[in-house]
Amino acid sequence: MQSQMEAARRQWKISDAADATLRQASDAIEDLVEELATFEESIDPAEEARIVIIGGPAGTTLFPSTIGALGHDRIRFEGVDQEGAKVVVIQHVSQFNVMLKATKVGKNQARRIGFHSLEGEEPAPTDR
Repeated sequence: MQSQMEAARRQWKISDAADATLRQASDAIEDLVEELATFEESIDPAEEARIVIIGGPAGTTLFPSTIGALGHDRIRFEGVDQEGAKVVVIQHVSQFNVMLKATKVGKNQARRIGFHSLEGEEPAPTDR
């Protein structure tokens, strides 16, 4: 009987750890979306917000179209880089480090990231 109770406790702890990991990914994404919204409010209208994935290729910026959880422990970024090439980055939640960067867009109209609206709403288009 004692070993069954210990096994049940271990299983409960494993389950709690998995739930905590899932919450960490979701919380990190939620925090990043809030930071992006705040950052965009602070930049010049001729600039657009970009994400730099720390540990990624030097100098690469990402204009995100989506950020979401992939499984319970990874974060998936999708968007375009500064050259307009499609980019997908998958990062483990324990390695989640990003920098927000304001980038002048020259003669083009600066885009705003549209996915930091309420869930279920259509994101703003990110095409120029």
